[in-house]
Amino acid sequence: YVTHDQEEALSMADRLIVMNGGHIEQEGEPVSIYYEPATPFVADFIGSSNIVHGRLIDETVGPGLVAVRLDNDGVIACDAKDLGSDRLAVAIKSVHLKLTHIAPPEAVNAWEVRVTRRSFSGDFVEYRLDWKGQPLLCRGLPDELVEEGETIVCSVAPEHAVLMQSSGTLP
Repeated sequence: YVTHDQEEALSMADRLIVMNGGHIEQEGEPVSIYYEPATPFVADFIGSSNIVHGRLIDETVGPGLVAVRLDNDGVIACDAKDLGSDRLAVAIKSVHLKLTHIAPPEAVNAWEVRVTRRSFSGDFVEYRLDWKGQPLLCRGLPDELVEEGETIVCSVAPEHAVLMQSSGTLP
């Protein structure tokens, strides 16, 4: 069965194949593809992802974690993977970013961001954020609204910052 409807594919399929330009980017179970995308294309195609680029750096950030210095000079901690390259991408689903007024004490990844746009949609709210010139998209519940122009703390758990090759189709 072939579909371009992501919700339909995620809810009905036992296995998915994500193709890009006639090449298989990734195949596997829907949950696995959603939470562990293999390429930036898959991360952005299945769900809404922020894709940021950077290089591995030699910095201790915690057990089983690696640090990536992003193009905006920010640093993000991710679960360690050996990808054989120092030029990498990190995918973060928009629903995994959390906004708070104070950095959570246990947060490894927490940065000050500025809210550039807020779109209220009833069941959820979408924020456009600026993190040192890096645009980010955050979607969450509308339980505590943040105003446009406000500076706030944005955080993500390292397990939700998925490390991958910066680009390219899998063989």
